Amino acid sequence: MAHQLSGFNTGIESVDLDTGQEQKLTEITRNSSVYESYCYASFSPAGDRLVCLHARMDDSGSADISLATMSTNGSNRTDFYNIGYTNKNPACPPTWFPDGTKVAFIGRDLQVWTVAAGGTGAERLTNIGDACYFPNWAPDGSLVAFNSMHNDYPYAGNIYSVVSKGGNASKLTGDSTDSQPKWFRGSSPAPHPTSRTWGHDSIGVSKPANDWYLAEGCTGAGFETWTLVQNPNGTAVNVEVSYLKAGGGAIPDKEHPGQEDNGRAGYVCE
Repeated sequence: MAHQLSGFNTGIESVDLDTGQEQKLTEITRNSSVYESYCYASFSPAGDRLVCLHARMDDSGSADISLATMSTNGSNRTDFYNIGYTNKNPACPPTWFPDGTKVAFIGRDLQVWTVAAGGTGAERLTNIGDACYFPNWAPDGSLVAFNSMHNDYPYAGNIYSVVSKGGNASKLTGDSTDSQPKWFRGSSPAPHPTSRTWGHDSIGVSKPANDWYLAEGCTGAGFETWTLVQNPNGTAVNVEVSYLKAGGGAIPDKEHPGQEDNGRAGYVCE
């Protein structure tokens, strides 16, 4: 696991998740009035290198920023694309395309861009009124999710997605308090593999009924199953819930006292 300590004026550390041992990969240096740092890193899909921002910041707070790669131990640092000199703050990690051939990043115009891992073919994907941050590729590479950021307090925004070739961004949330989108991944590589390719939620039904059969109920790592029961009647009822086992049979039925007049009860299946 790699992370930056804080902002442009620090460096990158790695943490061994098994031992908890930390290793400092980069440190800030100063040459005359210029601070130089490598920051905001993310691992490649193969886990064999990092992509990050390489910032050369002067005393005015402006910085010349490039995209750079390095080995996971901090060696072999190479700039491969110059974002440019800016007094704005595109401070978030660039992210890799699923096959590692290109990255998404925030340009000095604070919009989402992509560029090949060799530094060619830079393209702007978005053109929205607000600044953009935290681009994140869909698992199949077809979309890039990101969040907007208002210039005024509380400096929050909404989640958007845009097709990987650019175009009109689709707003996915609207309460102006959302950031750092993540994609649901049904399967993942080592060291934490899973073969899951499924998962859904249902937010409502078209009419009431006395009996319901729910298709899913996974309690494995990474999943929580919630059942929300609403009683539309004017009198209280009891709800009987049966939990079926994957190999057959059922856990003994459980009764839950209901509430009247649209009362709701939430149950977690564990």
